[in-house]
Amino acid sequence: MFRARVERTPHAPAYRGFDREAGRWRTFSWDETASLTLLWRKGMEAENLPPGERVALLLPNRLEWVLAEQAALGQGLITVPL
Repeated sequence: MFRARVERTPHAPAYRGFDREAGRWRTFSWDETASLTLLWRKGMEAENLPPGERVALLLPNRLEWVLAEQAALGQGLITVPL
């Protein structure tokens, strides 16, 4: 579903998050979100985890949590929030 959404409206707003360094809110498009998810996915691929393996996520409620979960799900991993 994530991939279909990115393909359907790549430039539409997907998420908003506060950028503390810039002191303002930032909007992330679906295309940007997919690119960032790919970085997380490459990191997880380097761990050689088999599909079905559980991955614990200890992240605050923010975009990085979504990116990590989407990357894990894209590899067939099971996310376990802490």
